[in-house]
Amino acid sequence: TAVPAGKYEFVTGAARLRMPAGGVIRGQSEVSYGTFYDGTRAEIQVAPSFSPVPWLELETSYQYNRVDFADRNQSFDVHLARIRAQIGFNTQVALNGYVQVNSAADVVSTNARFRYNFREGNDFWLVYNAGFNLDRQRENPFLPVTGGRTLLLKYTYTFIR
Repeated sequence: TAVPAGKYEFVTGAARLRMPAGGVIRGQSEVSYGTFYDGTRAEIQVAPSFSPVPWLELETSYQYNRVDFADRNQSFDVHLARIRAQIGFNTQVALNGYVQVNSAADVVSTNARFRYNFREGNDFWLVYNAGFNLDRQRENPFLPVTGGRTLLLKYTYTFIR
């Protein structure tokens, strides 16, 4: 949907419910409604998380957005679903994984990060990102299966006086 050029103000009201952060099962939910450019947007989000043991955290979230442009007789829905896992093998080694499905862009995005902290202020990171096209036929010529892949090696060193 194209948005006409112009000056826009956004006003949104929201209600949020959060569970206590220290529990094995926790999460939050939110409902909001407000202006969005020359239309309106309604959003519902739920995000439960689960930590069965201290070294593992599993998170999911689902977000639904309904966007309406009544004056232009246009509307669309957006669904975002996310899954994230964090594993702390010990105080020095951690692994994180993340997957997101976006219905507006028709893509699945993934991210995996490995962190090794061998000394305070010194970290080694190995990061992998990938995007996958869900609707390859939405353009001509057809889109590739992957929308991009990145492998990153990173070393950080903190200078202390």
